[in-house]
Amino acid sequence: MMSALLRYAARRPATQAFRPAAQQQRSLWISVPEGQDASRVKRKRKNEEQNIRRANRRVGSMIDFILRRKKSGH
Repeated sequence: MMSALLRYAARRPATQAFRPAAQQQRSLWISVPEGQDASRVKRKRKNEEQNIRRANRRVGSMIDFILRRKKSGH
């Protein structure tokens, strides 16, 4: 599995390795259940999106690091 990921990442530029062709971001406009605060739901959704972006960035950095080491002969 890891080698397949590395092969896939090596084919594309590092900055776009795991970015979909059309940047897909969920809309922050969602239906708020009855009795819930809309601003709280929106804040929670934004926080989840930020956490996903951070995790994706971390994975991309790890793959870049592995590829650089591999290219340098380690």
